[in-house]
Amino acid sequence: DTVLDLGAGIQQAVEGLICKSILAVDIFAPYLDRLKDTTGVLWMVITTETLRNSFINNSYDVVLLLDVLEHLLETHVQPVLRETTRIARKKVIIFTPLDFHTQETNSWGMGENPYQQHKCLVSKVMLKEMGFKLEKCEGLFGVWSK
Repeated sequence: DTVLDLGAGIQQAVEGLICKSILAVDIFAPYLDRLKDTTGVLWMVITTETLRNSFINNSYDVVLLLDVLEHLLETHVQPVLRETTRIARKKVIIFTPLDFHTQETNSWGMGENPYQQHKCLVSKVMLKEMGFKLEKCEGLFGVWSK
């Protein structure tokens, strides 16, 4: 029923998703400006502290991290995942590259976005140790859930 879309971008990955409510969270204001007429939006830097201070336990059925983790510093990935697991009532879904690659910083023609830069490769071992399982491989990307 409820979805928290962290690092939502322009929400192209969830287009057509049917749910009672979805909150799009992103750091890049032009993305949120584009979404504000169709969904709830929240400007936020995604860190352990901001998640802890903004969302109570089990407050969303599903938390999405689609093309997000690779944009964080490697040391921030595991703490952020612990917070998303705390927030999710049912499931956390991750979509992330399986190999490191550079990223275009002017996605969707909406101006230069420095936050699009890839900073890390998320460890498959770490995800498995945290209880996530690889659901599907799509080319260079993996879909993980817990």
